[in-house]
Amino acid sequence: MRISKGGWVSQLLKQSARERDRAAQELRLYKVALENAYEGLVICDREGRILTLNDTYATLLGVRAADVIGKPVADVIENTRMHIVAKTGKAEIADLQLVKGRWMIATRIPIRDQAGNVIAVAGKVVFQDLDNLFQMNTRFKEIRKQLHQPADKGKSAASAKYGMSHIIGDGEPMRSVKAMAVKAAKTNGAVLITGESGTGKELFAHAIHRESSRYSGPFITVNCAAVPEPLFESELFGYKEGAFTGAVKSGKKGKFALAHKGTLFLDEIGDMPLQLQAKLLRVLQEKEIEPVGAAYPEPVDVRIVAATNQNLARLVEQGKFRRDLYYRLHVIELRLPPLRERKEDIPVLAEFILKKLARDNGLHTVQADAAAIRRLQSCDWPGNVRELSNVLERALLFMEGSVIREEDLGLPPFAHGADGAPATGRSESEEGGIRAAEIQEKDGDPGRIVSAQGVTSGAAPDNAEASPAYREQEPLKEQVRRLEKELIAGALRLENGDSQAAARRLGMGKSSFYKKRGEYGL
Repeated sequence: MRISKGGWVSQLLKQSARERDRAAQELRLYKVALENAYEGLVICDREGRILTLNDTYATLLGVRAADVIGKPVADVIENTRMHIVAKTGKAEIADLQLVKGRWMIATRIPIRDQAGNVIAVAGKVVFQDLDNLFQMNTRFKEIRKQLHQPADKGKSAASAKYGMSHIIGDGEPMRSVKAMAVKAAKTNGAVLITGESGTGKELFAHAIHRESSRYSGPFITVNCAAVPEPLFESELFGYKEGAFTGAVKSGKKGKFALAHKGTLFLDEIGDMPLQLQAKLLRVLQEKEIEPVGAAYPEPVDVRIVAATNQNLARLVEQGKFRRDLYYRLHVIELRLPPLRERKEDIPVLAEFILKKLARDNGLHTVQADAAAIRRLQSCDWPGNVRELSNVLERALLFMEGSVIREEDLGLPPFAHGADGAPATGRSESEEGGIRAAEIQEKDGDPGRIVSAQGVTSGAAPDNAEASPAYREQEPLKEQVRRLEKELIAGALRLENGDSQAAARRLGMGKSSFYKKRGEYGL
């Protein structure tokens, strides 16, 4: 078949057009992929000038991609080494880089021509924030644990519910404790977690287990304060068939046996009876248990994490805790700071708690305004995070809309004073939560002063007989209710019956005020 010269040229042009269209389509696809990539991507020439910057990276840097094309990469991206890789020709994989105050993991790859010369460098931010990496690592461990766990074990063995990512707080006190907890998790030594009630001791115990080499094993909890003393031994060590009247026929495994190859968390260890302390010490030393009614001891492999809100050293001096057991448990101590020592964490804690409360109650996003957050930070929180959570849960009931305001918190103005005033985390009265202040009639008649002074301490005031606030024969609860009613009535008189103004005067939320006003028939 002969093709004329003109036909050959026409066919060649058509083929070139098809190849050009295909190349243009591929170029468009590459551009779409570049701009929609989750990672931050940048390409610079061999002189270190930016050729391409995708929108993800531009947003991260706070610039417009079009504005930085042609600029030196070192002038646009802080702590970059793209221009250095362009000179050395050596790839840098998974390098830590600080950008805009955040640690990232970056990879830089030289691009070469057919002769092997570097003509450009491609850079990619693998993780825009190391938190993403930590979360991925935690998830990876969870998946690996599930893959290696037998089906029947997954049904019967308890596991840790929380990891380090569940421990909220970025302030220096919490960063230090979390770093110590991660180090402790890498060992098999006993860990003693100390701290006030509500500081998160159990949370740390779970996280230590998850971070340890025993993460695929069981995590068993024993609350030493909740187990009756006569049952303590069988609860910890188990018993054999016929060990005592009423025993299960087949016997029962104790907590130590259930925690084999895993972690046993002994909460409230300071409440363990002295007799059991001696047996616990022997188990820790010999690594074997002797169930009630057993003829021979049984080996166990258990890592101990203990927690207490008591001063164990003081209990040792008082003869209430064994000194040798104390030393055995006190290999690594984690002292959890109370909330008053890490108030910088309150905003992020409040955000986390409100998200959980909103989710649990089927609500949309709930947040606290700036004034409410400042009010929370002014408190000393003797109940710590648990008390903060309770206050926010109560505020959720009284808020209007989706924003919690200061008055919704129901915190009395004098409580938790940042200037050294009494700070208790709760009102002087658990019944009413009303400020103990004087409310005086407009005419200034001293006989019309309603006062809660004189019941703010446990003892009667010196002038108790003359004080209208104190009645010796009246129960405290009734005195509180009487004073509460008088305070509300006095505030209403001062504000000419305006409930909202009276509530503001007393530092109460509107819902709380209306409820109390109705309760007292005012």
